[in-house]
Amino acid sequence: MFRKRDPMAEYSDYYDDTETETPGQKETARGSRQRRDRTRPSGAPPGLARHGRTNGSWFMHIAGFALVLAAALIAVRGYAGQPMFEKTVKALVAPVGVVWVILILAMWLSVLRRQPLIALLATIAWLVLTIGGNAMFVSWLGDSLQSQWIAFDVDEAAPVTTLLVLGGGTESTPAGKAQGGAAADRVLVAARMALAGKAERIVCSGGRSIGAVEGDLTAGEESRQLLVALGVSDERIELISGRNTSEEMQLFGDWLDQSPSESGLTGSGVETIGIVTSAWHMERALRLARARGIEATAIPCDFRAGNPRSTPHLLVPGAVYLLQSQRFLHEHLARLASR
Repeated sequence: MFRKRDPMAEYSDYYDDTETETPGQKETARGSRQRRDRTRPSGAPPGLARHGRTNGSWFMHIAGFALVLAAALIAVRGYAGQPMFEKTVKALVAPVGVVWVILILAMWLSVLRRQPLIALLATIAWLVLTIGGNAMFVSWLGDSLQSQWIAFDVDEAAPVTTLLVLGGGTESTPAGKAQGGAAADRVLVAARMALAGKAERIVCSGGRSIGAVEGDLTAGEESRQLLVALGVSDERIELISGRNTSEEMQLFGDWLDQSPSESGLTGSGVETIGIVTSAWHMERALRLARARGIEATAIPCDFRAGNPRSTPHLLVPGAVYLLQSQRFLHEHLARLASR
């Protein structure tokens, strides 16, 4: 594919040093070569236009690529119907889809121009984007983290004395009010436990997120505000800070150590602790809790991925799947680093 060319053989007419020509003939040949060099594409070797690699030929390659893409969309329309056709078009015109298509075109054109390094880099970038944003890959990655808790049912969970709700499931509005985020299931599950009489006390953790502005609530304050709105008594809710899970567990351990013995939270051996967090994050939360000397029961929620449905993102990458892939890979890296 990337055969090295011999310029002396391919462009022998430019390197003919024979002395059979008269001075006038040599001058005429030199002028002809100069005119041909001015017409070749910028950066191309001498004689490139003569060998069919003009700007027009590049346009033909791009037009051919567009026709192949259009034919693929027509096939999707005929095979999967109008709804899937529309979803596929939306996936392709989204920013991630546009970059994905451009990388395919870059791979093809770099092969035509015999630029192996650029072709290799474009191929690697395309593979990372395709795999990282693929619904099937993200589903497999998520299941590897949360499969052991798939059968969990919060209605059948055993009662606990203290329920720790890890931050990350809430957000602050521009007006400084709490609202549910992507992982708001954490707050909902905690409220269900409390209202069912399965949690005597709730500890909401989390400090202000990176980039927070004046007036933003901490993650713990957001969780408490939503729990109270759902009917949980404010007197049953405690707050601790923490910028990440490691700090939250450290501060939660300190809070347990400082709690009075009559509260039933320390010393007697009968206290029970439950941790509410996303199922894909639960393994790391329990590992960090054990490192702090805290034995806790898993209360998983916010399950992600699952069985991928029929979607264009089984091939075309999507931004949502890239975000989930990033989160899941972070959990695996934390496992390798014992964090």
